[in-house]
Amino acid sequence: MKISWEDKGSAGGGTLYVVLIMLIVGALAFEMMGGKLPTAQPVPPQSDSSQLSPAPSQGWQEVIIDPFVPQSDKKNLQLYTFSGHKPVPTTPLPTTTPTTCEHSAINQEDTMIIGFDPGYDKSVGAGGDIRVWFTDENPPMVSIGEVVDPATGEITKKGNTGILDTCSTGKSLNIPFEPSLTIGDKVSYPNKIKGIFYPSSTCTYDPKRKGPNGPSIDDFKPYQAGTPGFKHYGAGKKDSYVAEYIWHVSSLSLSSGNYKARIIAHDGDREIGMLCANITIQ
Repeated sequence: MKISWEDKGSAGGGTLYVVLIMLIVGALAFEMMGGKLPTAQPVPPQSDSSQLSPAPSQGWQEVIIDPFVPQSDKKNLQLYTFSGHKPVPTTPLPTTTPTTCEHSAINQEDTMIIGFDPGYDKSVGAGGDIRVWFTDENPPMVSIGEVVDPATGEITKKGNTGILDTCSTGKSLNIPFEPSLTIGDKVSYPNKIKGIFYPSSTCTYDPKRKGPNGPSIDDFKPYQAGTPGFKHYGAGKKDSYVAEYIWHVSSLSLSSGNYKARIIAHDGDREIGMLCANITIQ
């Protein structure tokens, strides 16, 4: 098509120039896109809960666009800048639910537990104590080497928790004879023991043994609700020895919150008693 000098200012001639310019711009844009239409681009894989972003070998990185802030200096040309950031993977909290608890095949003598403070689904202050009372026809066990102040019950020397139980019903739990409180992956041993107990490194039954005495136990009757063994304790019953195990909350290094706790201890021979409860630390 030939455009004469007289047509240079006409509407048709102007339109042609505009069309040519748009074609040139479109060709350049297509080249910058890699010569492929958007529908021909590979589709990035969908993220799921186990993978917040695709593997590096796939060539994609998930980006979260930050909230847009208007930029007045770029308003005319609309060349806005959008900032973003990579998603931060969330680390799941370790479960605090014990794998075994009351009335399981392992927990064959839960009736040895006759009291629990603060009680099931109850709260305890950061400066308070967690207490559990265990009873048996023989003095309940603690790890060999345990030394307790007979006046206060404070443990002045920890027992040998490296000696693991290999003979009782709880041997599969890989635990020592020392009573323990487990929250998550953290295992804590008592700070105080009251009553009568027997330091041991074996499940051998000895009816003549009498454990050393700590101070008298506290009254557990206000804390017997929900514990399975109260009916097995008292005058005329075979279960006459009681040990009271006490954990200071301040020694557990836990912040305020709700926790699933497992408390486990040995009776006077070859069984264990286990208690699980939700505890709120204020």
